[in-house]
Amino acid sequence: MLQIIVRDITERKKYEEKLEFLAARDPLTELLNRRSFVESLQISISEAKVTGELVAVLYLDLDRFKMINDTLGHEAGDEILKLFSKRLRKYTREEDVIGRMGGDEFVILLKNDSMVSIKKSVKRIYKAIQSPYQVKGQDFMVTSSIGISIYPTNSENPKKLVQYADKALYDAKVNRNKYRFYGQG
Repeated sequence: MLQIIVRDITERKKYEEKLEFLAARDPLTELLNRRSFVESLQISISEAKVTGELVAVLYLDLDRFKMINDTLGHEAGDEILKLFSKRLRKYTREEDVIGRMGGDEFVILLKNDSMVSIKKSVKRIYKAIQSPYQVKGQDFMVTSSIGISIYPTNSENPKKLVQYADKALYDAKVNRNKYRFYGQG
């Protein structure tokens, strides 16, 4: 006598896929998390070594974001973070990679690029994030500062590129609502 046991594992597969997705993503914005972003950066650097093109890391954070959380609450702050991430998706190219480092800090990887193209992308992104955000029927003007580092000019090490973009960000934040390239005052 032959017996066949059939088990539908569709739900289990969906659950495993969701776990895999969440392991690489920020739960609030669904952007790549820090680890996944650095892995993508490493791959892009390896590709750029072959193609000879540039790779840029943009490190962004929202100016005075703590004030939003303190005055309006974390729910409103979370909504602004989600709107900010949607805006980043809208104004970057399909091949670019966006991640959330934590809190109000985000990163963008511009790959397979030239310096002219990087500068155009930075200006486009900077302009896009200057518009007000609407939360609970109110407009909020939230500015952002951006620090930029370039492979291979600043480093060939992915972690150093992130570190240098972060350093440039803090140089930009001196006057707030600015962008700065690493090593260019």
